[in-house]
Amino acid sequence: MRLPAAQSFLHGSVASCLVLAGLAVAGPLTQSQSTKLQGNWSRRAPLLTKRGEVAVAALNGKIYVLGGSALGQTASQLNQEYDPAGDRWRDRAPIPQGTSHAGVAGYNGKIYVIGGFTANVHVGALDRVFEYELSTDSWRQLAPLSSPRGSVGVAVVGGKVHAIGGRGLDKVTVATHEVYGLILYAGGECKGGNTFSENEGYDPKTNRWLTLEPLPMGRHAFGAAAVGQYAYFAGGALGCGGGSLSDELLVFRLP
Repeated sequence: MRLPAAQSFLHGSVASCLVLAGLAVAGPLTQSQSTKLQGNWSRRAPLLTKRGEVAVAALNGKIYVLGGSALGQTASQLNQEYDPAGDRWRDRAPIPQGTSHAGVAGYNGKIYVIGGFTANVHVGALDRVFEYELSTDSWRQLAPLSSPRGSVGVAVVGGKVHAIGGRGLDKVTVATHEVYGLILYAGGECKGGNTFSENEGYDPKTNRWLTLEPLPMGRHAFGAAAVGQYAYFAGGALGCGGGSLSDELLVFRLP
């Protein structure tokens, strides 16, 4: 799908149950920092409901958490907006189709929700593409994907929305293409029956990994997006599988 001239964008994708999220860094990272724990975590106003397998996008300085498992539904239609300036949440117009593991991107006053699953585990892949208009709080359906897919990586490059990889109706995972900025690699499942709390960063400029301050508690199935120097991690599950859903909004910042 063709969009207007490109602006800056943030990219967040999900590989298995591990989260990749773009995060801007104020300055270069030195070699000595690679062996130190960097950054700090804080908690903000919790989500309006406990959720997992969500999709998260940043748009116009706000965070949008979309779909996922919630309120007894495997694939919900929830669309909730978080305002970092006021530390508050509000419900917005629901997605026309319930979905989990969807791919999302925010761009030029709109949010694009692409694919996803309708049931567990990775069942009922969707080919639907929806566009959310922030100014009118309304949705419209766009041309579908060439085939149904969930866990799609989505990015906006050169004025176009790219849907990358994912898993189809046959549960076969297709080849993926990843685009790096700075990358945060946090959480996941399972480690001796528990979720991971590790948080690492990859710096493409120096081609090395950094050990960052770990999550306050291990988790997976959460979504992430960045606004300025802050990365926001929403919802997820504290245990392996889909149990023990969380309503926490965690914020990570590098010094």
